[in-house]
Amino acid sequence: MSDQIFQGLKHHIDEIAAMSNDAWTDLEGIVQISEIENEELFVSEGGNTSSEVYLASGILRAFYHSSEGEEVNVAFYTENKILPPHYFRTKNNRSDLNIQALSKSMVVEFDAVQFTALRYKHSSLMKYGNIVVERELQYKTQRELLLLTKSAEERYLAFRSFYPGLENRISQFHIASYLGITPVSLSRIRKSMSKV
Repeated sequence: MSDQIFQGLKHHIDEIAAMSNDAWTDLEGIVQISEIENEELFVSEGGNTSSEVYLASGILRAFYHSSEGEEVNVAFYTENKILPPHYFRTKNNRSDLNIQALSKSMVVEFDAVQFTALRYKHSSLMKYGNIVVERELQYKTQRELLLLTKSAEERYLAFRSFYPGLENRISQFHIASYLGITPVSLSRIRKSMSKV
C-alpha cells in the first residue's frame, strides 16, 4: 500500500514540477503515512502541528468554531491533493483550524522545516511549493469574493465547480456550513435547481 501512496504523491508533485530522482529520494526520507478513521480529528484547533500534508485517499474538512459554538467549514480536501502550506494553517505551530476526516483517509505527512530545507536544495520542490502557495491564495481570494458578493445559489454552483462530485459524498449539513446557509436553505436551492 505504501508504494502506491508514494507513487500517488510523486505523480502529484511531478504534474506540477517534475522532480529529479535525488529530490524524490530526499523527500521519501522525511515522509510518514498515517491512517485517519472516519470522523476522527486529524488536527485540533490550537493543537500542535508541524507537518505538510498530502491527502492520498479520503475526504478531509477544515473548520473552526464560531463564537456561538457552531462548526463553520472553510474547505474540503479530496484524494490526491495537498493541504494548504503549514504556515497558512498555523501560528507558532498551533493550528488555526480543525481538520477532520469525513471518510477513512490516508495522509502523507512531512515535517515542514525539513521540507523547506529540501525546497532550497531542489529547484523542482521550490517550484512545486511556490505553485501550491499561488493556488491557495487564488482559492482563498475566490472563496472570500464568493462569500461577500454572491448569492447562496451562486455559492452553491461555485461549490459544485470547486469540488466536482463531492456533494454526493458528504452530508448536506457540511455543504450548507461551507456556503454560510442553513441545511433547509440548501435543500430549497437544490430543489429549485433540479426543476430547471
